[in-house]
Amino acid sequence: MKRPFTLLELLVGFTLLLLVGGLIGWRGRDAIVKKRFETDFASFKQTCEVCQRIAVATQSDWRGILRKEGSNWVFETTCIDHKAMRPLKPVSLHGISMLFNRGTLSDGWTLEFFASGKVSPEGTLLFTQGPKEKELTFPDLFGNRERAEVKESGPIHPHSNSHAP
Repeated sequence: MKRPFTLLELLVGFTLLLLVGGLIGWRGRDAIVKKRFETDFASFKQTCEVCQRIAVATQSDWRGILRKEGSNWVFETTCIDHKAMRPLKPVSLHGISMLFNRGTLSDGWTLEFFASGKVSPEGTLLFTQGPKEKELTFPDLFGNRERAEVKESGPIHPHSNSHAP
């Protein structure tokens, strides 16, 4: 004959389920925070690369402003030379600390992308969140291979056969 579960047995069962669910949630939260850090860094880097390429391709200077909003940072870019050009989508960086050349960024920071392909100021931006760290070096944003391809005088005319200025 089957007997019903007692209140104590039900309480122990629910407690075990809650403990297992809490452990899974705790681990899941850590994975989400880690992934968000990596995604935010990749978005910032991609926005900088796109901005630099647009500056070279359109022969116009761009400015990126990194400002603090609460515990987050927001990076917005605009064209300096042509106000009619649409700015790129702002990038939000969640819960990240940043250091430029190992000095703390307080409220904001300005990054200039020139039509020549140069980026100012030169240095290293360090992103940290807990024990995680990532670095982004300016102006060598594209790496040595691609950086060597950017001419000082801007893009090559489409009908030109010469790569010399």
